[in-house]
Amino acid sequence: VGRAELATGDASAAERLASALEAAQQARTDPAEIYDAAVELGAWTFQHERYAESRAAWSIAASYADGSRFGAQFSRANSLTGGAAAMFMESLGRRARQELPEDVARDAWQMLNEAVVALQPLALMNADGEVTLAQRAYAQPLAWRGIVRAKLHAAGQELPTYAEAE
Repeated sequence: VGRAELATGDASAAERLASALEAAQQARTDPAEIYDAAVELGAWTFQHERYAESRAAWSIAASYADGSRFGAQFSRANSLTGGAAAMFMESLGRRARQELPEDVARDAWQMLNEAVVALQPLALMNADGEVTLAQRAYAQPLAWRGIVRAKLHAAGQELPTYAEAE
């Protein structure tokens, strides 16, 4: 019901869905239901600039990626991308200064790198026709890495040490 309510634009539906997700985790509900609801909540809250809530929802989705119909590898990587994007945007929204906090840069970069590594082999499959879902998903962490890199460069910051090792 919470997932359906999100489509109506009811802001309180996000709170009800977050509560339902918490209850579903405690009740050990089917991972597929938890994953799908967490993805919808993560996307909805991101679109509505509720980045802390989005980050939490994407974290739940990553934990329940084995319940996705798209496979755990794809779904976890997709969830990591959403979580890194939400973390990045949340950090920008609450900071008056231009620099990206070191821990946010490091964690977001690491999550995005993990997503790239997981999605790259999937994106290379069936590459002889239309753009596939895996290729579109692979483009997302690549794009967000570019955004993080640009933000760090513009602020005169270095890439995280983890990033240099990659």
